[in-house]
Amino acid sequence: ACLRRYIVGKIEEGAWTIRCPGEGCGYFLLDADIKKFVADASESDDDQQRERSAAILQRYRELRSVDHGEHLRAMLVESLPECEEDPRQWLQSECQACPRCLVIVRKEEGCNHMHCRCGAEFCYGCGAPKDEGPGRCVCATLGGGRRLAAWLRVEGRL
Repeated sequence: ACLRRYIVGKIEEGAWTIRCPGEGCGYFLLDADIKKFVADASESDDDQQRERSAAILQRYRELRSVDHGEHLRAMLVESLPECEEDPRQWLQSECQACPRCLVIVRKEEGCNHMHCRCGAEFCYGCGAPKDEGPGRCVCATLGGGRRLAAWLRVEGRL
């Protein structure tokens, strides 16, 4: 019951890659794990509980299938001239894309080590994933230029 509540809470928060809540555990729950714990309640005799479980599983499927890449590609198109009022200029200098799910994030404060709700960890400066190992960060090559999705562009992944 505790793990089910944890999983449901994460899905309701918008997370689609869920890490085991055990302290120090790095295991990411598989689709089968999530379905098992959420669906266990759908086998109850309570109609409301079955409907809620079905809704949670549907939300999970929706979160897993969202393509943030189209949104990111549209934001990277530079059809407007750069000027102080151009929202694309702000986006290029103030935001970063997750290298796994391509959702766009903005940092208010803190270090450049980001944790996305999809489970990816990446450098906020250039967007390089932390699981690719040291030396993947391309911040030093940017020279104050466009940083949004810089790593994705350098690696030819976008």
